[in-house]
Amino acid sequence: MKDDSKIVAEKNKEIVEEAYAEAAKGNWDGFFANFHPDCLTIVANSLPHGGTYRGPKGARFAVNAGIGLWQEHHFEIEELTATENRVYVYLYIMAKGKATGETFSMPMTEVWRLRDGKVMELRAFYFDADRARRVYNG
Repeated sequence: MKDDSKIVAEKNKEIVEEAYAEAAKGNWDGFFANFHPDCLTIVANSLPHGGTYRGPKGARFAVNAGIGLWQEHHFEIEELTATENRVYVYLYIMAKGKATGETFSMPMTEVWRLRDGKVMELRAFYFDADRARRVYNG
């Protein structure tokens, strides 16, 4: 990676780390602070809140719809790796379904695509989307 690419990758990593830090505090305005007006948020169609959402309002809707399915939820980041235009986050999600009361823990990956310091795309990959759906819905 060229020196300029390393600088951009490090900046992207900082942006995503800060977003997760804000989410952990419940500061969703902080989480979405660097989302570009034309961003996409993509959630697997197999999940109740699945789909492709456009813009920061769409991103907020997708995140709120997902969080709204949980009675309790928590995440722990295990690894965060950045390149010049993507940040890969490997994390564990722990949650309790509102509808079922059932708890689960599973790994997931989120891929953030950035351009010029702005989030252009956020895509979530659940390790076991079927299990998450069953915990959501019963």
